[in-house]
Amino acid sequence: DDATPDFDRLSAPTSVAVREGLAFVAAENALTIIDVSDAANPTLVSKIPDGAGPFVAGEPPFDRLSSPTSVAVGGNLVYVTAEDALRIIAGDDPANHALRSVIDDGDAGFGHLGSPASVSVRGTLVFVAAESALTIVDASDPSAPVKKSHLADDPSRSLGGASAVAFIGDSVLVTASTEDSLALIDVSDVGQPSQTSTFGGLPGANAVAVSGNLALVTSHDDDT
Repeated sequence: DDATPDFDRLSAPTSVAVREGLAFVAAENALTIIDVSDAANPTLVSKIPDGAGPFVAGEPPFDRLSSPTSVAVGGNLVYVTAEDALRIIAGDDPANHALRSVIDDGDAGFGHLGSPASVSVRGTLVFVAAESALTIVDASDPSAPVKKSHLADDPSRSLGGASAVAFIGDSVLVTASTEDSLALIDVSDVGQPSQTSTFGGLPGANAVAVSGNLALVTSHDDDT
């Protein structure tokens, strides 16, 4: 916990992702990497507080990691949302991370990354729920990510308060907390995603996970 020596950046955790015995925890203005291969004796590998680094000579520092909201891992890359931005971090050396790129809300083509709530990864595609929209990013070149598309809330869609993303086949499920609903979006063509269904009656829907053909959704406002 946060009071344990070395683990001093775990207050108010918001997200955790796991890869090959490593846990990546977003909490307290930092990303903390923990070796959990021995579950009874987790050990600190490294931590990246806001403004730290660079860990590798010549690389940029890790500024603007304040209040991280979500973390995801894909291959050797770590994706963190915080402060109206998406950060892509090289994770092949867990003790010596290098910042690959930062996409800020308002950067060319990226107009829906304000107050990001969630990031999920499939292959080299990154899906960000933020600002009542779903943004899809191609990170095949992590130093120069490219926006593929975005789908924003409007009268024909239910993406208000987009808060979480889960994959199911060629589609994604997105919780919409202010719409009290779950949106099913076809992303078989990531350049032209389209909402195909909406499931209502989910007050404050804020998280979703998939098991087989079932979607499990939590609703903040009715404690279910």
